[in-house]
Amino acid sequence: MNFFGTAIQGKEWMKLLSGVALSVLVIGASAGLSGVAEAKAGTPQEAEIATSAAIGPFDDEGYEQNYIQPVSGGGFAVLQMENDEASSVLKVTYSKLDSVLEPLWKHSIILNKQSGSRSGRGNQRETADGGQLWLADYISEQSDRELFVICTDSQGDTLWSSPLQTEELFGSRTDTRIGLEPLQDGGFLVSSLDESADEFTVSKYDQAGKFLWHKVTRHTEAGWLIGSGNGYTMVLNQTGGSNGRGPVVVLADVYGREQDRINLKLGNAMKISGIQELEDDRIAVTGELERGKKLVKRTLVLNRRFQPVSLSQEYGPGSTYVPADQTIVRVEDQYDSIDSGSGLTMHGIVITGLDAKGRAQWQASTHYREDPYFQVVYDEDIVYKIPEGYALISKTSGSGSLVLDFIKILLPGIEQGS
Repeated sequence: MNFFGTAIQGKEWMKLLSGVALSVLVIGASAGLSGVAEAKAGTPQEAEIATSAAIGPFDDEGYEQNYIQPVSGGGFAVLQMENDEASSVLKVTYSKLDSVLEPLWKHSIILNKQSGSRSGRGNQRETADGGQLWLADYISEQSDRELFVICTDSQGDTLWSSPLQTEELFGSRTDTRIGLEPLQDGGFLVSSLDESADEFTVSKYDQAGKFLWHKVTRHTEAGWLIGSGNGYTMVLNQTGGSNGRGPVVVLADVYGREQDRINLKLGNAMKISGIQELEDDRIAVTGELERGKKLVKRTLVLNRRFQPVSLSQEYGPGSTYVPADQTIVRVEDQYDSIDSGSGLTMHGIVITGLDAKGRAQWQASTHYREDPYFQVVYDEDIVYKIPEGYALISKTSGSGSLVLDFIKILLPGIEQGS
């Protein structure tokens, strides 16, 4: 899940929310890396890239964060879906890793799907009691679109599993995007974004997966859900209508009734591109805009009352802001031909950690020999803080499906786990 605040005009920032000014922010404060030896001026410390847990084949590019989620207490929950066309089944694997990316447990189920239908999509979120909801979105063997949910406890044991009633959620539409958000009452919300109609639908289910109600918000081109007690908040990019255009925050009660609506002052052409829920009920909101031919991003951290807490500097494509230590992690690629006409290249990858003032604090690099049947990239949009340093996702493509793996960035001066 995800959220954001306002656009820069020179060095002056406009108001983020009605009555809330950004003057309370301390911009450019130095971001220290705990346990890391301080770099000499202009000389970043050398970090190490280490391959870690394998995730497996992947077929929903651009939505990796729905499948890989940090959990409370450290560690990650990982959802993996593998389409077996020969047997017309979808294998759903759900697992948990500890904070140093070592496996804790793994389970799988098999769902019968329609032959020739698209591969299944997935989503997963941690519940209020430390368990997990795992959602599979696929075309069943009866040719109907189905959402199948598994609810597990913190040890991975299944509490219940069931297909959901979805007629109100997406009707006969077959290609809407699905969001998921557990609530403190044990129930959960599922959202559906219909990009062709600019509609954002939210359905409420109880703690056993029984449908309760649904609400539709029109004139919406992108939307995210955030649980708030037993109610919820929607963060939306709106396209028009009686409430106007632009990014808004909509607060709803336990029945989905709108309680408040706040227009976010992001500046001309600035839109929310993603939100992330953090510890202590904070929210990191990333906004982006095109300045000339350059994409510019900025991340604002807000508390649950939508008051600004911290603000990142501007950063561009190929970079991610990590709120946990106010670090910008930048991934750069360089391809050099090995032999003219052979199609073989040497792919160099450099990963740099920048502090709040844009100074390089650490750097790691690696390289791969690539050809048309083997290419590796690091996903610059998915970066997690772990005790040893950072965790990123690598993507290997070639003659088969895209394959995902966790990699670690091991920082100097931090004792590595076993």
